[in-house]
Amino acid sequence: MILSKAAFIVYFDMAALLLLSVILLTIFVKGLYKQKESKIFTTLVICVIIDIVFDILASYPDMIGYEGLIVLDTLYFLFRVTIPFLYFLYLLQLTDIWFKFDKIYKKLLVAIPYWASLILIIINAFSQNLIFNINPNTLEYTRKSIFWVIYGVQGLYLILGLVLILQHRKIFNAHQKFTLIAIVPLTFGASIIQYFYGTFLVELFCQSIAIYLISSSIETKEMLIDDRTRLFTFSSFRSFIRRAYLNKRETHILLLKVLNYSELYNLLPYEDAIQYLRRMSYQFSHKYKNIDENYNSYYLDEGLFAEVSYSYDALKEIAIKMNKELGSRRSSIVEFVPKKTICLLTIPKVFDNETNFLQFINNFHTKLDFDHEIIYLNELYRTNEFIIRNNLDSILEQAFKDNEFEVYYQPIYNIKEQKFTSAEALVRLNSKKYGFIYPDLFINYAEKNGKIADIDRKVFYQVLDFINSNTFNNLGLEYIEINLSILEFIEEDIIENMTKALRDRNISIDKLNIEITEKSTSSNIEVDKHIIALAKRGIRLSLDDYGTGYSNIERFSKLPFELIKVDKSLVDDSEKPNMQRILKNTFNMIKDLKRKSVVEGVETKEQAERFISYGCDYIQGFYYSKPLTLEQFIKFIKNHNK
Repeated sequence: MILSKAAFIVYFDMAALLLLSVILLTIFVKGLYKQKESKIFTTLVICVIIDIVFDILASYPDMIGYEGLIVLDTLYFLFRVTIPFLYFLYLLQLTDIWFKFDKIYKKLLVAIPYWASLILIIINAFSQNLIFNINPNTLEYTRKSIFWVIYGVQGLYLILGLVLILQHRKIFNAHQKFTLIAIVPLTFGASIIQYFYGTFLVELFCQSIAIYLISSSIETKEMLIDDRTRLFTFSSFRSFIRRAYLNKRETHILLLKVLNYSELYNLLPYEDAIQYLRRMSYQFSHKYKNIDENYNSYYLDEGLFAEVSYSYDALKEIAIKMNKELGSRRSSIVEFVPKKTICLLTIPKVFDNETNFLQFINNFHTKLDFDHEIIYLNELYRTNEFIIRNNLDSILEQAFKDNEFEVYYQPIYNIKEQKFTSAEALVRLNSKKYGFIYPDLFINYAEKNGKIADIDRKVFYQVLDFINSNTFNNLGLEYIEINLSILEFIEEDIIENMTKALRDRNISIDKLNIEITEKSTSSNIEVDKHIIALAKRGIRLSLDDYGTGYSNIERFSKLPFELIKVDKSLVDDSEKPNMQRILKNTFNMIKDLKRKSVVEGVETKEQAERFISYGCDYIQGFYYSKPLTLEQFIKFIKNHNK
């Protein structure tokens, strides 16, 4: 195909140049180039801008001349094959699997098509027989025999990128997956148009649209940078942790909690407190680069910092220096010495899943009570867990004796009212000797040895005391949910004991909701009898963990549950098309049965919006709030129900 350069339509290129210039300016003004993947993305944006400039200049042959056109077109094609290669490298870094390319031959396999195409383009600059040719007399542009190599290399890296996204799709939400994938059809579509209608310069315009979509969904300030500290955000940290678990990559983490963080705002004016926090953050993110230049710093809110590295020895050295230097750090305006707890650990070595780790970081400073300035959890965790598992009998006995069981409350969001109108009461064990003991550990054991009923009763009476308080009445809550084990439910006097406790405290029956797991209702006539009897007394009942048990539809429809709680396992699979159809029909069935639905374990905005669109009535999960102590819960409800 012979094309006149003077006939090229450059309006698309000019529009793309304007759009990308704004994106690049935003990146540098807001500092969105600090993570490795962001640096690659920034390089990608710069390359596309440069390529657009070459493309525009080459469209004015009379001004450029023959030699100028050769140079410009050669540079244009060099950058053109670089763009999809950078996109693929960006995805490798974004999915955090670049570490798997640890051998030279693996890196060569990735780069060979790119370098081969560069060599061909450079050779063509001298021979003009491979990729393109420019007539020195007419300045007309002709595609040569292996021009397809450019499209082939571009297509190869785009397809490899698409495979990478699909393989690691759990890392991204739906919006992010769409924007990352969008570059593939946009580029292929634009290439087809420009191949057959060579004067329409639309390829780089379409690529700029894809880059804009990525910048608005992944490379955003809200996702990456905390305004106060200018460190990476909790959202960015969580994405990193998710990648580490999915890729099973050993990662070392330093957690630092400033225990008297709230005092900073009491002692200093707000702006001065922010400046102090910012100086401290700058120390974390820059001062120790001579020890490990590749570590990253995150601010997880409320005085909690995290440092991430792939070198345990380097991070240990940073922890020692940080512990020493932070202890002597004072404000120039007022006396303020940070009190801190530092914890060093490795994932997935210590925590085998993301959820357990994220639960740990919220409370590690209150639950790990060791006589160490720095807690090296790798050395302590397994040993401590072994001791706990082998001493649970005495631990539970001591917990009953010293009242070490605590009731935490997880708020439940009411979709219709658009506020939090209830909460689930959850038991926690904070042993004076062993610290925080995970619920799965002691609850499963208590269920096996019959002590769970005693724990249930402790929770029940603590909840009643809260419901009976003026604080509960002032919060405007409808009810509190508590879990009862099957051992508690088959007791003959459960009905009388429960109603007597409510009557003695003058508590309205509708202020309490009893949760029963689906497995507990599987085939127990005694349980069914007590469920029906409680419902007749006016006590609200809910079926917990729906979707994990074996009860049949007939029994489920006959038992008088007002609330059906959809289990987290169904939420985790809610991106799958088949599961979405099941869930939609499930909510329709619940509505047809005149019941209300609660979705448990919602962790993201995307999940919340999905279940709201399905018509659920209530949502519970980390997206809205983790389980809170009574004091934290009261504060939370007051703040969020204004």
